[in-house]
Amino acid sequence: MRKPVLLIFTNACILIAIFALLTQSLFIVQRVAQVSALRGAVEVQHGGSGPFETLKQGMEVKTGDVVRTAADSHAEFCWLDGTRWKLLGNSEATVQQARFSSDAQHEISRLQLAQGKLVVRIARELQNDSKFEVETPTSLVTSRGQVFSVQIQSGYSTIDVYKGSASITPIGGGTETVALPSKRAIESPDGWSTLPVAEGSEFKTEPDFTKPQLRASVRSLDANHVLINGETEVETKVMVDGKAIPVLGTGVFVRRVAMVPGTKSWKIECIDRYDQRNALTANLCASGSTP
Repeated sequence: MRKPVLLIFTNACILIAIFALLTQSLFIVQRVAQVSALRGAVEVQHGGSGPFETLKQGMEVKTGDVVRTAADSHAEFCWLDGTRWKLLGNSEATVQQARFSSDAQHEISRLQLAQGKLVVRIARELQNDSKFEVETPTSLVTSRGQVFSVQIQSGYSTIDVYKGSASITPIGGGTETVALPSKRAIESPDGWSTLPVAEGSEFKTEPDFTKPQLRASVRSLDANHVLINGETEVETKVMVDGKAIPVLGTGVFVRRVAMVPGTKSWKIECIDRYDQRNALTANLCASGSTP
């Protein structure tokens, strides 16, 4: 009698363990980055093994993939929430982690930068133990802010922050260093130190990363109304001719607007959580949409 009971109990435990693993996999989503901009010679190695192949516009990069760029080349990637990262010339990076846990509402992103320079713009405010990390050969850079860059030269790293902050921890252990918008963190044989710099000076060559993305179009509904729809980053406000309109959690916005006689253009502006702005003028064409 004991053997059947023990067998039933053992099978039940196995089923519970399998169910727990399946449930966990349903809650953890692996994020995939899409190539949004490309210039020059850029290659990708899928899964971290095998031959490199030419990276093309629209291709997807996921955990384990290695991306490398040649001189005067770059590749920009975008996740679904609008978070972007850009690998500049003579650089190599591996996507170590890119996952989102829907049950705990936290996300973990980690890129391993072997050489070169990486610029990151985090779309949403990271909460609940969420973090974006960049690992260098000597340190781990963790950001909960918005825009930062990591550059490796001659084996040593330089960290710049446009908005927010980034902490740097030596991989072998040691004192944590914090990089701020007006304080550049520099690595040397003696360790890490900070150097005062003009705020935003390092990002003048990357203006697209200092402001939220914005796309919009206009089409005619009838003689008196138009439909304005577009997309921006999550957690960003949108204004149409100075009036706020609702934005969905995905960053998409759609608004029916009364058309004043003679009006053929609308100013659309978006404002992120750091009050950084982007704007465009959407024109109504004869076909009823923006060019």
